[in-house]
Amino acid sequence: MHTTEPQIISKRNQTFFGNLLPDRFINKSSNSVSNPFVRYRREKQFRLMLEHLNPEFKDLILCVGVGSGREIDLLNNYVEKVYGVDISERFMNHCADRFGDRFEGCLCDLETEKTIYSKGFFDKVVCINVLPYFTLTGINNFFREMSRVIRRNGQLFIFVLNAEFPFSGLLQEQLLKNRLNDSRAIYFYRPLSDYVNTFSKYGFKMSKVQGGDFFCDINSHFFNYLFNLRWSGPLIRLMEFGGETALKRYYRSLNLTLIKQ
Repeated sequence: MHTTEPQIISKRNQTFFGNLLPDRFINKSSNSVSNPFVRYRREKQFRLMLEHLNPEFKDLILCVGVGSGREIDLLNNYVEKVYGVDISERFMNHCADRFGDRFEGCLCDLETEKTIYSKGFFDKVVCINVLPYFTLTGINNFFREMSRVIRRNGQLFIFVLNAEFPFSGLLQEQLLKNRLNDSRAIYFYRPLSDYVNTFSKYGFKMSKVQGGDFFCDINSHFFNYLFNLRWSGPLIRLMEFGGETALKRYYRSLNLTLIKQ
């Protein structure tokens, strides 16, 4: 029986990511993506991560969800060592082998657990492509733990999917239809207020918010025409401009920088 009950979805996602092989992502980079809209979204995530956090050599930075190490690889250009947590022992071992003593990892499920780190240990934290897979209970646990391990005036950079995007409901319906019958992970579009109400409880305030993209890959004649590759240049320029205006409220994805008070 297939269900969207939060605990079942959480268990399903844990199993999926726990069994995922790093080899699947080793050659996966922005440059290897043929779709220019997807390439733009990925490049923008990392660009904003560096612009908003402005990492310095002395910073202690935590990467939540290390994956194959894309964020770690970038951040290691600025700091002595990057710390990381992940649900997958395979990804932790992969990053340990790849980065050696410039990486220190901790196996942890941040939906339900605490990390091993002490109070106020980190200056900055990065969390990209993780929170959309969490239940609301998991999001609450995440921000509670981040509030504990980030120092006062420290920064937290997160990526979320936005339910106020006009076509988020159709995208969610398409995703569930395509994935509930197999083992792939399920992610959710949520109102920004879900995140704001939660992180505000734990002493964070939003310092920056920027729209990610409004690419819509619904399989229909209208969207296939609208996001035809021939229009990619003008649409991406529009995404870049609108992401810094009030239009970002309706973007498919949002990049938030939070300050620990």
